[in-house]
Amino acid sequence: MENLKFGSSSKENEFKTQIDANLVLDMFIPVVTMSEMNVFGHWSVRYKRFKEQKARILAKWQEEKIKISIPCHVLMIRVAPRAMDDDNLRGALKACRDIIADIIIPNKSAGHADSSPLIVWEYHQEKRQPKIYGLHVKIYEIPK
Repeated sequence: MENLKFGSSSKENEFKTQIDANLVLDMFIPVVTMSEMNVFGHWSVRYKRFKEQKARILAKWQEEKIKISIPCHVLMIRVAPRAMDDDNLRGALKACRDIIADIIIPNKSAGHADSSPLIVWEYHQEKRQPKIYGLHVKIYEIPK
C-alpha cells in the first residue's frame, strides 16, 4: 500500500477522518527492533530478542483487552534513533508481524497467520532521540 501524506485540503482531511473513524487499536510497545538481515551472531541471541518482542507485545495486548475483527489494516511504525531502508524495515518487524497476526487469527499454526489476505500490512518508521525505541501499532477495521 502506498504511503499517504495528509495536507491541508478539505478532501484529504475528510479521507483522514474516515480512516481514523475505523481505528480499532492504537498502542505503543517499548521494544527494540533491529535489521535481522544485517545482524550476524549466535542463533540464541536472535531467539532471545524475538522472545522478548513476543512477551512485550502479548503483555501490552492483554492490557488493551480488545478483539480485532477481520478484515483489518495493520500499520506498524518502528520508532528508533536511526532510519532503515524498506527491505531492512520489513525484516526488523517480521517477528512482530508474526506475533500480531497470531493474536488476530489464533486458529492458524504459529507464524502462518500473517499470510492471510484478510490482513493488510503497512510499514513506516519515525526517527526519535537516542535511546528511544519502540513499535507503534495502529489497527483499522476494513468495512465489509
